Amino acid sequence: MSNFNPNFTRRETPPRLHPRKVRGGIRLPTPEEGVSPWDGSWAAQRWVRFIEEHADGQNLKEGLEYARLGQTKTLAVDPGLITAVVQGRADRAYACKISVPTYTDEQWLVVLKAISEGSAYSAKIFANELPASIEEVFIPAGLKLFPTEPSELSAQCTCRRSWQTTPAPGTPAAPAQPQTFRWCKHALCAAYLVADRLINDPFLMFRLRGLPASELVDRLRHLRTAGTGGAGLYVGRVPGVSDGERPDLLQSVPRFWEAGPELAELDTRILPPPLIHPLLRRLGASPFTNSTFPLVGLLASCYDTISQDVVRRSGSIATPDEPAPADTEADDDDDAQ
Repeated sequence: MSNFNPNFTRRETPPRLHPRKVRGGIRLPTPEEGVSPWDGSWAAQRWVRFIEEHADGQNLKEGLEYARLGQTKTLAVDPGLITAVVQGRADRAYACKISVPTYTDEQWLVVLKAISEGSAYSAKIFANELPASIEEVFIPAGLKLFPTEPSELSAQCTCRRSWQTTPAPGTPAAPAQPQTFRWCKHALCAAYLVADRLINDPFLMFRLRGLPASELVDRLRHLRTAGTGGAGLYVGRVPGVSDGERPDLLQSVPRFWEAGPELAELDTRILPPPLIHPLLRRLGASPFTNSTFPLVGLLASCYDTISQDVVRRSGSIATPDEPAPADTEADDDDDAQ
């Protein structure tokens, strides 16, 4: 027997006037009256000016309100990507994803060389400060630290609002026509929280562009040391290795103890280091000036003795006290001739 009632009407749930509260959400601090929350941070001001120039006023207002109410459950800033989960008026939270173009290792090398050649830039960065004029070094390379046009970003949000550059209503889809950039309030909420993080971490924009702050400092120190004839210790990215695809961790667990055919291709010869005492050079003179024995000289002698012993035991090369092993293949070639 059917229970269908033709007179039944589903009761519609009225839309909420306010977003659902989030316990322990990420909150944008409320500034004092008459004080901008971005004062004192040119990086945060730069980011906020960009989003406010290209967003709708109502969405800006609601996005900022969401950020101050703590409607964001999670926020992550990774190279090339900002992800956030923002709770709105609906039962389920919205997932936002903002993509920022990253730069290649070759492009970063051009920028870092320009920074290393400017003592003022390097000194500020080594002191964990980011000068406002840093953007000037990106211009000759045709790059930007902060985006200036909405087309330089791409994003998605599960609220299904259009967040792409689209032709204005009533105009043909031609590049020459005026265009609008529609930001949803959930993405704006995440963007405002990124601005707040830029206050305490101005190097966050470098991370977004693909260069974390730790690697930035290491590479700058390497370039400046190499430029003065010192020992450059930065290994950096190895082409074909660092940029290769890595299998998922769970997929690698069953084969963890398998050596694989690549093991036979490894060159395990132990050779003397190409640079002598690089760590001692980095540390400089010994602070114990009144010691009986020169500490740096003693450590250098210990390093040399240990290195020579390891090389001798491995049989990689002949030491001055041992004759070099005969080249079997070369002897066979001579006999064949």
